[in-house]
Amino acid sequence: MALLPARLAIFGILLGVVCQAQAKGDASEEGKSCTAKSCDKDGHCEERPCMMLDTEGSGSPAARGRIISCQGCKLNYLHDVRRWLREEQRWKEWQNIDVRWVNGHNPDLVVMDEQGNEKERVDLSQFSYGQLPEMLRQKGFRMKGEY
Repeated sequence: MALLPARLAIFGILLGVVCQAQAKGDASEEGKSCTAKSCDKDGHCEERPCMMLDTEGSGSPAARGRIISCQGCKLNYLHDVRRWLREEQRWKEWQNIDVRWVNGHNPDLVVMDEQGNEKERVDLSQFSYGQLPEMLRQKGFRMKGEY
């Protein structure tokens, strides 16, 4: 795990960019703000805002996910979720996620472990179109083609 920052630093040096993050507050809190000093290859530096994310999450990554939702009724009032789930079917771009259409059901993501036991249930109605992929990554899901 300690090799990752070193690799990122080497990658940044190769690109001519050096970043140094300095936390303002408790780093264990998800979404805590920080500042990063960003310098180009000529030595011109500037402070930029950044955000620390909880990379550990709630334990092991999800093995499978099932989205349970109605096809209309409630989904028709949730424009972003409807577009992501039904119109564009973006869920198909993710590994180990399937959809079950159940009349009258609130759109939920059921996160399951390796044995198929429910670990967590997430109400999707609270997410915008752009927040849905971020939430899936946070829960440990990957897009197809990623390893």
